[in-house]
Amino acid sequence: MRADTIQHATIVGAGLMGADIAVVLTLSGIAVTLVDLSDDHLQLALERMRASMESLRTSNLVTEAQVGQALQMVNGMTDRAAAVANTEFVVESVPEDLALKQEIFAALDAEAPPEAILTSNTSSLSITAMAAATRRPERVVGSHFILPGTVLPLVEVVRGDQTSDETMQVTFDLWQRAGKQPVMVQQDIPGFIHNRLQHALSREAISLWASGVASAEEIDAVVVNGFGLRLGRVGPLAQRDLGGMVMNVAIAASLYPSLSTLTDAPQAMKDLVEQGALGLEAGRGFYDWSDTDPRAMRRDVERTLLSDILHRQRTQSDPGS
Repeated sequence: MRADTIQHATIVGAGLMGADIAVVLTLSGIAVTLVDLSDDHLQLALERMRASMESLRTSNLVTEAQVGQALQMVNGMTDRAAAVANTEFVVESVPEDLALKQEIFAALDAEAPPEAILTSNTSSLSITAMAAATRRPERVVGSHFILPGTVLPLVEVVRGDQTSDETMQVTFDLWQRAGKQPVMVQQDIPGFIHNRLQHALSREAISLWASGVASAEEIDAVVVNGFGLRLGRVGPLAQRDLGGMVMNVAIAASLYPSLSTLTDAPQAMKDLVEQGALGLEAGRGFYDWSDTDPRAMRRDVERTLLSDILHRQRTQSDPGS
């Protein structure tokens, strides 16, 4: 199998990320069947796809004609077995429950053609454990998208213990064909690369907040207005090289011992949960979101990210700008 010959993919789970992945695939010319438990879920996913494509269109990343063509290449089904009967590539995108995912992978193994590649959009669970529920572990691989999946370029292609080199390469090539910037993760470790780095940062930020060092707003401001800007251009390891290894070795020796080593959320964060402060949808979390429309907030973040990405692409293509 080659990535450039794949014509049809099936996405099992039509939630936020499932809809985003469907946008990415259909805009690259690959027909998609979305699978979910009800027609209502599928209709909501199609509405999300239209909204995401409209954001891309207004940013001049796609044309109206491309949007129309992509929407014609997606259909929804509640019958999973029928949906995967002739597919070449499957993306599982259901909630983060290993037992549920193993159940789905076992069913997909029986229902999909034997040559089909089975991938999971899990953000942290074991690809090896999912592959163990099948008779084709060499054709099971991770495809971890980052929300919002239509905007952020990264896809982590994660190797399970028995994933073949061919499966890794075909999956990598497919996401590259779809306009993404995939990376290969060669070990099946919890959280892969993206979430390990992301949660290392959030653990320290939460610890600083819980210890009263600064407010949530001030801690976020340090990231947004400081090294967060730099990270858009230079990754953390390249930055150590830019700063010089001697200096960074010295900083590590003095700073690392004082960094958070929490193995669980601090009590102050658990208190928020007990108080119903569950985040944006609940109207309250670290911040007060009571006057915020969650959908509008997510669209604003998506538009800002699109603007940043477009600016980076322009400046990278024109070094003199």
